[in-house]
Amino acid sequence: MKKTTIFIIALTGLMTLSACNDASSSYEDIKDKMSRAEELNKSDTDEYVCFPDAVRLDDEEHTRELEADGGRVAYDRLGVSFELPDGFNAYIFEQDDLAEYYEEISVHPEKAGKIPKPDDPNYTCEEGIFLLNGSFPYLHEFIRVGYKTSVIFEFSPFSWYSEHPDVQIKPASTRTEFADMLRRDIEKLIPAFIANEGLDAYDYTHLDSAHKEWLELGLNLNDPDSMTEDINIAPVNNIFRTPADDSSVGDISCEQIELENGYLGVRLDYELKRHGVEMEKQVYWLLDPEADESICVMRRIEFSKDKGSQWLCSPETFLKDFDITPPDYASPYDPTDYFGVESISIDE
Repeated sequence: MKKTTIFIIALTGLMTLSACNDASSSYEDIKDKMSRAEELNKSDTDEYVCFPDAVRLDDEEHTRELEADGGRVAYDRLGVSFELPDGFNAYIFEQDDLAEYYEEISVHPEKAGKIPKPDDPNYTCEEGIFLLNGSFPYLHEFIRVGYKTSVIFEFSPFSWYSEHPDVQIKPASTRTEFADMLRRDIEKLIPAFIANEGLDAYDYTHLDSAHKEWLELGLNLNDPDSMTEDINIAPVNNIFRTPADDSSVGDISCEQIELENGYLGVRLDYELKRHGVEMEKQVYWLLDPEADESICVMRRIEFSKDKGSQWLCSPETFLKDFDITPPDYASPYDPTDYFGVESISIDE
């Protein structure tokens, strides 16, 4: 990045000198060029300006590279496996400062109230796998893989219905009926999928408490027609936000889909600008109707690129080799508790 900055500074200097020798170059033209170069300098100082608030992959405390085995990357904690695209590297980001803090004072209760509590993380992206091409950050293309943002979508597996045939909802006695039930639920949840996208146009950390917006689920929970049969939407945490500078979200479209491997879900398409970087996003929320964990969750795969550019790795190509696998939850009966924070009980 230093080479880029030096080049721009030199360029602006040359433009200034040329202006002295070229009467046809107006002062306003040079001023405009220098202003644009200055803006480029500013954007280059933060390679991760297009990422969710507080997420940086050069943060060694919270980030490490994931190695491919036979061309594939697997991460049990998130329950995903995929083919690593050519030219891409995969990184796991996990900001567990609060978990470490609670664990520390649970072991040493005398430290409670005496050591500073870390800042709250960005709860919409506490963890996730990020895939970057070697052209980043000159091209802002990345893939993000996880299973929660501000919300998580949970469901009971088919085996649960086999073990509880007398449940007080329409039973699913066959896998075909079960898959149909999941499809109905996904259709009902489309407003929630839409409401919980576009989150990266906001900031969540170091907020002025006088300027906060409360996140909504996107559903009318008092409307019987919104009630789902199996899939449950759960907020991850109490999340507040404020619009980020020079950021916005375009119209979000959402359609129900089914992949060739039988995964069910939705695809969302929209444009998002974060701190002046204009991006196009294609997002998938997917579930495996064959999953058999105590609590099953949908996976979210986000594809992001500069507006108007071509994909270096198309979503269709990546999803062909994407697998949902049994996750290794920190809390087996609470997937929202990724780091096991809630399992630690203390009195501060």
